[in-house]
Formats: sequence, C-alpha cells, structure tokens
Amino acid sequence: MTNKKQSSIIEEKMRSINWETLKAGRSILKNYGLTDLQFDVLVTLFFYKEIETLTGVSSKLHLAKSTISSVFDKLERELYISRKRVISDKRVVNVRLLKKGKDMIHRVIKYRIKFIESLIENISQKDLTLLDSLLSKMLIKLSNTS
Repeated sequence: MTNKKQSSIIEEKMRSINWETLKAGRSILKNYGLTDLQFDVLVTLFFYKEIETLTGVSSKLHLAKSTISSVFDKLERELYISRKRVISDKRVVNVRLLKKGKDMIHRVIKYRIKFIESLIENISQKDLTLLDSLLSKMLIKLSNTS
C-alpha cells in the first residue's frame, strides 16, 4: 500500500473517531439547555486563554459579532460567562469564562473520556501503549510544523 493511500485511510479513521467523540460529548448539552454554538463559545474561552474579547471569540469561530450576540446574551444570563465593556474603548467588550462555564467544559471532557474508555475496553495494554506512543509522535510532529 502506498503512503498516499495509507494516509487517506488513516485520515478517514481519525475523522470518524473525532466526529463520534465530538457527538458523544455534545449529546449531554441538551440536558443543560445549551446549543453547539453556545458550547463552542465556552470551548473557545476555555482553550484559547489569549482570547478575551467578544470580537476575538467571533473571529476564532469565523462568525460575525451580530451572529453570536444572542449567544453571549444567553450565556451571560445563565452565568456561564461575564461581559464587561472596556472603559477606555467602549467598542471593546471583554468576555470571561465563569466557574459554571468551566464546569461545563470539564463535564463534557469527563463524558468524552468515558466514551473513549468504552471504545478501548477490549484493546490490550500493549496496543494501547503503542497507540499512545504513535499519537504522541504525531502531536510532536504537528507542534513542530505549526
């Protein structure tokens, strides 16, 4: 099998695993009345610490500020985030993830871990160690290219 063909097969498998893991984690959002977009805002604030403004979040998500304005309204009302205008520039709105927002991220991660545990429950320790090693090598290569 050629490297190109093998890469294509690996890409498809990684995409499928990622998609199913994403769906599993997000399946609990309906229990909390959150939409995928609202959760994406929380994820952005949680994992991208350098993003501190409404403009930064909307830019990271590739959405117009007007598109996600109501998302911020609900998240603030439900105490997932706080917003505060910058006094020196009233056009800038700082956004901060509150404890409830952080707890939601941790809850979804915990659920995703349980999902992955169910996927790997019958895989030998030797194979899991190899999988971990291979993923680590890919991540190192990825961090060296970005």
